[in-house]
Amino acid sequence: MPGRQIVCDVSVIVKWVIKEDYSDYAERIRIDCLNGRITVVIPSIAIAEVADALRKYYLRGLISEDYLRRALNLLKDSLLNIYGITWESIISASELSIKYGISIYDANIRGLSHET
Repeated sequence: MPGRQIVCDVSVIVKWVIKEDYSDYAERIRIDCLNGRITVVIPSIAIAEVADALRKYYLRGLISEDYLRRALNLLKDSLLNIYGITWESIISASELSIKYGISIYDANIRGLSHET
């Protein structure tokens, strides 16, 4: 994988398509990812979390259904590396989480990225 790997929180990924505070910082991460300077990795559950966050913007009348669909397609094409979550990976991530003092999400990606 090109560039260094980073794990992005769902809130960062949502900022790629919804302009909020700190969206400019999130956009830099997206551009660095698209240019191959970094590799953004996320656990597979993050896809559903992003879609649900965008649905909430739609339900509040802040974005249209068409924008929601276009945003999801843009994110789909954003070169995110998505790792599947299994019970084995969660058990391993729990151990890494305790060892390194990091979240289960980050530990899951850390563990999987060393296997690939």
